[in-house]
Amino acid sequence: MDLSTIPDNRDEDDVKRRRLIQDAGALAAGAAVAPMLATLTDAWQASHPRLPGASVSRAMLDDWANAYATHVRSYVNDAPERVLAGLTRDWAEMAPHLAQTQPKDVERDLAHAAAKHAYLVAGTALQIGDARLATRWWATARGLADRSGDNLLSAYTRSWEVTNRVTDPREDLGELLALARDA
Repeated sequence: MDLSTIPDNRDEDDVKRRRLIQDAGALAAGAAVAPMLATLTDAWQASHPRLPGASVSRAMLDDWANAYATHVRSYVNDAPERVLAGLTRDWAEMAPHLAQTQPKDVERDLAHAAAKHAYLVAGTALQIGDARLATRWWATARGLADRSGDNLLSAYTRSWEVTNRVTDPREDLGELLALARDA
């Protein structure tokens, strides 16, 4: 038997082993840093004065609006789990403020930022294979886009939903067509 024809997978196995060790280290480091990041976020938010009659500051609204670009880059380049981690952190910050009565301009800006985060959550849920979660977030994204008063965002949200959902052969094409018409 000629041993030279047998593939040697040792190098590939070493690469996989190193990657596993790096990923485990990153996960442990991330878990250790998470409480510090939450504390820093809370402190940063507390350092900005709230808008009159609102539970948020202009800096918070701008931060969430600007975070969308970062999340889109992550959506395109990173694993869905990483995308979802970043979106979850921002959503957890926004959620309590969405449930509170805000001045109209604050409600509009908050809903606008939150709608964009919500449709990225929905798209990411589809990527990880959780259609039930995606359904909840598509509805949330549509509602928030409508609440923002931005007709273009409402149309884009619905169009992006159709574009994402149409690839699933289990989808109801009539429902998607109605959603596309609504867009």
